[in-house]
Amino acid sequence: MQPYYQDEWVTIYNADCRDVLPTLDKVDLVLTDPPYGINLDTQRSQMGGRDLPPIHGDDKPFEFDLYRHPAVEEFWFGGDYFVSIKEHGGSWLVWDKFPFDKTNKRFGSGFEVIWSSLPHKKDILRIPSVFATGALMKRDALDHPTQKPLLLMATIITDYSTTTGTILDPFMGSGTTLRAAKDLGRKAIGIEIEERYCEIAAKRMAQMAMELQLVSSLPPEVMLIP
Repeated sequence: MQPYYQDEWVTIYNADCRDVLPTLDKVDLVLTDPPYGINLDTQRSQMGGRDLPPIHGDDKPFEFDLYRHPAVEEFWFGGDYFVSIKEHGGSWLVWDKFPFDKTNKRFGSGFEVIWSSLPHKKDILRIPSVFATGALMKRDALDHPTQKPLLLMATIITDYSTTTGTILDPFMGSGTTLRAAKDLGRKAIGIEIEERYCEIAAKRMAQMAMELQLVSSLPPEVMLIP
């Protein structure tokens, strides 16, 4: 399949990930935020702050196993929404969205649960929400209604993948996982079914690298908390 975008570090496919995944080799880490809350009235347009089309697949249950790919490790946001994910064992992390404003629907919930395919000590990732105060966070929030902080994805990649492995995000959205991987000098593959987000992601990949090498020296309040 012809990539939508490709450079030295990143490859992007504008396609249904079920068509692309069988063609890929095993990766080091799957890090993704799939469409969850399927078949629920999630009021997604309110969370996004504007009128948005339904997430692809909203009209039927999410079949977790159909979207998996051979990987050393996997991290799936919203794992608590997938009943079948519990059959695979693994462990759980929590993203604490401090500071949290309950009056702002753009925040969603005050935390999100992340399923990991391997057994780990239960941990809390205390990284500010994309809607927290700050120019970078506000700009990023405009790209996708459920976009995650760049620092959050960079922290997971740094702590749970090798420096030579490939990162895969089969639900790429606006490309935050890929941007974090590229800034850390990691190879990454992203798949996204909506072309408008592929275009956004490709533009983000063309930007100069951000200084994510400083992740390991961040203050304790924004690091992984045992």
